[in-house]
Amino acid sequence: MECKKCGNTLRNGENFCTECGYYNDWQEAEKEIKKKLEFDEDDEKEKVDFDDDFEDENEEKREEVFPMEKIEVEELLPSFVGDDYEMLQAKRFNFNACFLNWMYFLYRRLTIQGILGLILTGAIIVLFRWFAIIYLVIIGLLLGKVFPSYYLKIAKKRVKKILDKNPKYTRNALEMECKKKGKSSVFFTLLFYAIFLIATIFGLVFFRSILPNGRYEKANNESRKNCNDFVRTVYVDVQNNPQYVYITEGVCSISATNPVYYEVYLKGTESSHNVYFYYSTETGSIVLKDTTEDKIEYEFKQKEGTLTPGEKKILDALTAIEEKYQEIYRAAELEDKNKNKEKKRNYVFSREEITR
Repeated sequence: MECKKCGNTLRNGENFCTECGYYNDWQEAEKEIKKKLEFDEDDEKEKVDFDDDFEDENEEKREEVFPMEKIEVEELLPSFVGDDYEMLQAKRFNFNACFLNWMYFLYRRLTIQGILGLILTGAIIVLFRWFAIIYLVIIGLLLGKVFPSYYLKIAKKRVKKILDKNPKYTRNALEMECKKKGKSSVFFTLLFYAIFLIATIFGLVFFRSILPNGRYEKANNESRKNCNDFVRTVYVDVQNNPQYVYITEGVCSISATNPVYYEVYLKGTESSHNVYFYYSTETGSIVLKDTTEDKIEYEFKQKEGTLTPGEKKILDALTAIEEKYQEIYRAAELEDKNKNKEKKRNYVFSREEITR
């Protein structure tokens, strides 16, 4: 505080001036300082309010003198779409969408639609390989027809969103923003397409092998190969037989036991009658169990009525070999009709397959 008489600076709580001896009232001085501070605050507030009002007024005047240009969505579409705008606007058949399919959707930044389309395409190629070509033709024609109108509809929504988000942008700024948002994406198109190809190839090679059809197909191919090897081995053994028999076909049956064993039957002709050879691996190696080469003799005795009970048992056993052959043959035909939808245990081999 300063002395009211001489202006000398007083220390806090000092009532009498050390220069002139004048008495200064501290309480009264504090009230005056407080009033001054309140006055300065009110003055500053009025100044700020005045500046704000002045700025708002100037803004209104600027808008009156330089009003914001009203820009329509249609005016910005060419900037958003790019060079293909006129072609798309004509809404003719789009060959890019037809031949590139969902890749063109990705190229035009229709990312969700493009990815879903590629997933659908990949699934059809993996699960329905024979239908894939028909699907690609149909979807190509469909996309080529509907893409122009569909894309322009999406483009208009995106341009309107840009306008709503940037109401104070100038025309030039809006055009630049539209070009940026609508710019085609080559990098992401190639990236997603590469992922699509890798996933599709993976599905074709591996995924089908874990499906029931694929799993059974693989197992059945291995079983058929094993049976074929045994049938050829048996064929060589029969050909070494002193009695000439012309082999016409053979069958192989895989047991349902564990460990499995193979039963192999060959059918041949000798003179005017059929002859069957029965082999088995039940003992661990391929062994001839029986043959019907002598069956015709027992049948002749049966006709004459000279067949003994013991010979009757032999004839029944030889007849059972023929019946077993026919049983395996019918079972193999039935399994073939299921087209690898189950695990097979019976196979038929023609002479060409055996002697190949």
